Amino acid sequence: MEIKKLENYNLEEYIPLRIKMLNENINKQYDNTELEKHTRQYFIENINKTLIIFGMFDNNKLIAVSGIEIIKRLPTP
Repeated sequence: MEIKKLENYNLEEYIPLRIKMLNENINKQYDNTELEKHTRQYFIENINKTLIIFGMFDNNKLIAVSGIEIIKRLPTP
């Protein structure tokens, strides 16, 4: 197994994993078409900018992910 930082080219592997996770872990049903659309857009706009995701790969197949969203706030007096 190998852990690597996800890049734009990992998008097609990431989306089904995220949809599966959300549908299994939350007592809410999502419209998977809409969820895929919004996940795709967010991933493309934010990956390796404010969204950092690491994936665990087994035989080059993405099997798990963990990520962090970096949010900066301007200082206030």
